Formats: sequence, structure tokens, C-alpha cells
Amino acid sequence: MFKIGLALLAGAAVLVVAVTMVGRENPAPPPADAALTVTVVLPEPGALSETILTRGVTVPREELQVMTTLGDVRVSEVLVEVGDRVSRGQTLARLEDAALSNEVARRRSDYEGARDAFAKADALMRKGAVTKQYVAERRSAMGSAKALLDAALLNLRRSAVAAPGDGTVFERNAVVGALVSRSVPLFRIAGGHEIEVEARAPEALLSAVRPDQPASVALAGAQTPIRGAIRRIASQIDALTRTGAIRISLGRATSVPVGLFATSQIQLQEGVGSLLPRTAVQYGPTGAFVWVLDAGNVAGRLSVDVLVQRGDQALVGEISPLTRVVARAGAFIDDGDRVRVAERD
Repeated sequence: MFKIGLALLAGAAVLVVAVTMVGRENPAPPPADAALTVTVVLPEPGALSETILTRGVTVPREELQVMTTLGDVRVSEVLVEVGDRVSRGQTLARLEDAALSNEVARRRSDYEGARDAFAKADALMRKGAVTKQYVAERRSAMGSAKALLDAALLNLRRSAVAAPGDGTVFERNAVVGALVSRSVPLFRIAGGHEIEVEARAPEALLSAVRPDQPASVALAGAQTPIRGAIRRIASQIDALTRTGAIRISLGRATSVPVGLFATSQIQLQEGVGSLLPRTAVQYGPTGAFVWVLDAGNVAGRLSVDVLVQRGDQALVGEISPLTRVVARAGAFIDDGDRVRVAERD
């Protein structure tokens, strides 16, 4: 009997050890209250605008180049300086005209002689003393002399260099005593007194820019920015920099010099929708989404259209203001998870 009792006791011990080993290999599930704790927010109706930062320089809206067709002529007088406002036809500089005046006098003498010769030949033809061909030759010689006289007079008038239009002088190359060049402008003028900014923007952002969009332009050394507007967007992308030019109109800001460095903030079209923390927006293979909770705090995906992101805010397409959205920790949530909502202070 004693031996039977020992055998039963040993068997019970083995059973207890076996049960203990099985329990270690298959631990019991954690209690239901070990869920992830999250913070929720309610969407707020609102509006948000996005800005693009660009850099560039000031340039004339329309450049007028003052050239001369005269060669081997020296500048005798300069009448305007950089920054001067000029009007169409105003004399900007004078070139030496002594040789030009002598040329006019010589060509006038030649023309008068050819004119007298034609008049004499025409009178003789009426008397039958000369042929019609001779008279035609005299008429042709008179016409050639008149053309040369007109050209000499035009060159003399061109010795007074005039502005081709209204504007502000922003570059002067005319120097008293220097020979003029047919390829270098004597003056460069900002037509209409209008200065604007030529900025460069990455090609990925150009599609969001539209004419007449407002811009705030900060000029180097200026205390306050200037209000401007997009005037023109380049239709060609630079092959090396992959950027496009944007022209920002500054109106008739005549005190702005050409070539000044400028930083511009372009305000894109304002969007209207629902405001959420930027951390609430997640991205997956199908696009942007947020985690929302039902009445039982079970998480589910809600696809959204992200309109604008600025700072720590995101503007998405309008969703119900009663929707509870997970503010953060979205990366640790799966569809159908039950979570605990943190109470706000």
C-alpha cells in the first residue's frame, strides 16, 4: 500500500511540472485594458493659404536701349545721369558734329549744282538742243545728290542722342571724349518708369503660381516689404537649373534701383476646409488619410484630400466637425484597433 501511495504522489508531481511547462510556452493574453492611449481632436472649419519663397533681382519691365548708328564720332556732352526721369524725344547726349556739319555743307553744294544742271538741261531740251536721255541723266544725278544730302542731314540730327520713350535711366555708358560704338548702348532706360522683380522658382512649384496672385517683396536694405503681384510666368524651364522665371510687378516704384537683390513670398490661392494638426495626417498606398474613432473607440481609416500644409497645421477637405480624429501616434494603430482616449486637462 505504501508503494502505491508513493507512485501516485510521484505521478501528481510530474503532472504539475508538465502543466507549468505548458503555461510558460503559451502565456495568457494580456488584459483588455492594455490598449494604446491616444489623443483626439475635432476638425475645425477654417481657411489656410500657402506661400512660396523665391529669390531674384529687380529688372525693368521694359528696357529701352539708346543706340547710335554713327561711327568714329566722339561724345561731346552728356546731359542726364543714372536715376534721371526722361521723356520721349528728350536729348540725352550730344556727339561731335563739326565733321557732320561739313558733310552737310558739301552735300548741299553738290545737290544745288546737280539741281542747276538739271534745270539747264531741261531748258535746252525744250529748244531741241539736247536729247531726252541727257535730261534723264541730269535728273538722276540730281536725285542721287538729294539722297546724299538727306542722309547727311539725318546724321547731323542723330548727333543729338534722344530718348526713344518715357522712362528712368538706369545705366549710362556715354562718356565725354569717348568714341561711340554701334554695338554698345549709350544709355539703358526702364521704360514707363516701371521696375519689377524677376525671380526663379523650381519647376515643381510653377504649376501652383497664377498671374495676379499677390506677393510680398523684401528688397535688400529696405525696412518694409513692397506689395506686388505676379505679372508673367515663363513658358520655358531652364535645362540646367530646372527653374522657371516669374515676373513680379511692383507698379511704378521708381525709387527702386535695377539689379537689387529681392526675396519674394508669393501667396497661393487660399483653401477652405477642415483644420487638423499636421501630425494627424498619415500617408499610405492609396493616399492621405486620418484615423477616426467610433463610439466604442475603435479606429478606422478616413481618406482625406490635403489642400494646404503650413507650419503645424494641415487643411483637408471638409469633414464633419463631430468626427473624432487621432491627433498623433497614428503609425502605431491598425484598422479595427480599440484604443484608450486620453482625457484632456
